[in-house]
Amino acid sequence: MPLNHPARFLVVFLLFLLGCACLSAQSYHLTRHFTTEDGLAGTIARNGFMDSKGYLWISTFNGLSRYDGTTFKNYYHDPADPTSLCWNSTGGFAEDDAGHLWIATGKGLAMFDYVTESFSCYTNDPSDSTSISGNLVQGVFQDSEKQLWVFTHSAGMNLFDKKTGTF
Repeated sequence: MPLNHPARFLVVFLLFLLGCACLSAQSYHLTRHFTTEDGLAGTIARNGFMDSKGYLWISTFNGLSRYDGTTFKNYYHDPADPTSLCWNSTGGFAEDDAGHLWIATGKGLAMFDYVTESFSCYTNDPSDSTSISGNLVQGVFQDSEKQLWVFTHSAGMNLFDKKTGTF
């Protein structure tokens, strides 16, 4: 039988499928879908981040969720509490070398302190040239030199000086 014969192709194809089935029988995938009924802060997950402590952080348009593998703890903006999340609409994450979690929000940059379980917010002050250039923060990143970079929607990129708390 020539190599390109339909029967030979069918046999090779079936062996390939059998091999795939055997391989997939040996591995498995765990998938879990979370909703607000499970405790997630919002219906749309925008971003996710696993921190060095093993928590999974999920940003939503309606708050920030921290998942410990069993339950969610949610953080929200409270106008009466200056140590709450800057704004409920959250985005990207970064963890710095000091162990602080930085979160992009729609109203500034938030820093989460694990010890106090509170937030510090960095917002734009038009009269202060050392404040963040814009409040709609899209992302945050710590580079290899441990510098924190903050990306805003339409006001450019900022380098944060952790020692002085200025941009």
